[in-house]
Amino acid sequence: MIDYNQLYQSFVTHEKSKLIAPAGYGKTYAISESLKWTKGHQLILTHTHAGVASIKEKIKIIKPECKYTVETISSFAQKYVEAFYCGMLPDQDDAGFFQFIIKKAAELFHVETIKTVLKVTYSGLFVDEYQDCSKTHQLLIFAISKLIPTHVLGDPLQGIFNFNNEPLVDFETDLYSYKNFELHEPWRWKKTNPALGEYLKEIRSTLLKGKPVDIGLLDGIENCKCLIIKENDIYVNGSDYRKWLNRIAYNNKSIADLNDILVLSHENNIWQRIKLNQKLGNRFHLIEAFDDKDFYKFSKSFDMLTQSDNLYHDLITLLKGRIDKRGKKRSKRVGTLLSGLNNYFNNDFKCPNPKRKELSMIVNKIKLIESNFDFSLLASILISLSKLENVRIVRNELFYDLCNSFQKSSIEKISVFESMKEIRNVKRRVGRKINGKYIGTTLLTKGLEAKTVVILDAHKFTDPKNFYVAMTRASSRLIVFSEENILNPY
Repeated sequence: MIDYNQLYQSFVTHEKSKLIAPAGYGKTYAISESLKWTKGHQLILTHTHAGVASIKEKIKIIKPECKYTVETISSFAQKYVEAFYCGMLPDQDDAGFFQFIIKKAAELFHVETIKTVLKVTYSGLFVDEYQDCSKTHQLLIFAISKLIPTHVLGDPLQGIFNFNNEPLVDFETDLYSYKNFELHEPWRWKKTNPALGEYLKEIRSTLLKGKPVDIGLLDGIENCKCLIIKENDIYVNGSDYRKWLNRIAYNNKSIADLNDILVLSHENNIWQRIKLNQKLGNRFHLIEAFDDKDFYKFSKSFDMLTQSDNLYHDLITLLKGRIDKRGKKRSKRVGTLLSGLNNYFNNDFKCPNPKRKELSMIVNKIKLIESNFDFSLLASILISLSKLENVRIVRNELFYDLCNSFQKSSIEKISVFESMKEIRNVKRRVGRKINGKYIGTTLLTKGLEAKTVVILDAHKFTDPKNFYVAMTRASSRLIVFSEENILNPY
């Protein structure tokens, strides 16, 4: 029988230590429990907003006496670079922005003044999800580890992030001097579905050996199912695939677990996930990537409205999903913010019936903004449009972040683009968790869990790490769609 209190205490007693923790084995809980045995201000870094939210939630339950800060590695590095770096920074919507930030932060952490700031501010460092660290991340972590005790946690089988095609860290060679600790119990499933926990434990062993995985065994586990389908039938009305998905989406039997559900898709393109959601009656929320460029593209385009010679036309153009590039007559399709606007505005962007009761107020607001442009009024126009009958917000997070950016821009007299950067940065630092019905990918949901997880087209997995992450997101009910029940995800 493992004495976990002794394990946690020993883990933080060593100047440098690593904890191997399979998915669902209590890694986040281990961080919060380990804090009990520390003194001073502890810095806790992870990669994702989901991870930040999860860690904060667990720590609130434990209520350790020490002070602590939880951030993503990127947001932590960004604070120091923005405060101390004297050179020019690339735009935040630049593809290489965060790699630049990490590299510069790693360099800054060797400067004596900044080293002093770090040592005075923090007494220890925890790094969660260490398996997702690139070699550049490692330079940053190692720079801090020379100053304060450092404890890393992770699982080599969950290293699914690929930052700019950089190689990831190797637990054996890169952390050879770190004292090794391991977790052995699948706690996530102990109360909700012990049989599922044991099955996933076996899957882990199978994947590490590189052997075929039998997902057909799910049929023998309570509340779990392996459903054999034809991949292309997902968009075919009346197919078994669609019938099963519709039952899950509409949940006519009011199964409680199906109200806390995560659907995992292989589609990295959000518009493909939008298409799927539309086929399922728009019953799901979309999980957005925090660095999705559309947030910044739309922001810049709305900023350009202040210089528009035909604001009415350009506004409706934007809402219908075309972003005009300065100096070019053509526009690039990026997808609509609001669907259903064609019911009220024709192809020439005219409003045939401006006196209709539900439209008159909106048209009056547009006329007002044409004569006296104001972003807070623009936010009001968008909200009013979204409430029209048969009009639907396509991407909730994008839409409402834009509206909030308009308000912030109006109050603080800064651009919508700058407002959006600040809003996204705050969200990145605060983190998020899911509660309800969502569609995402393994990359977007790593660190999250739901009572029910539905995996689409499991036969398409070609990487054991992504497969393992997907299979371990469910806490009680796992439903897997696949063309075959014996998989070789290698």
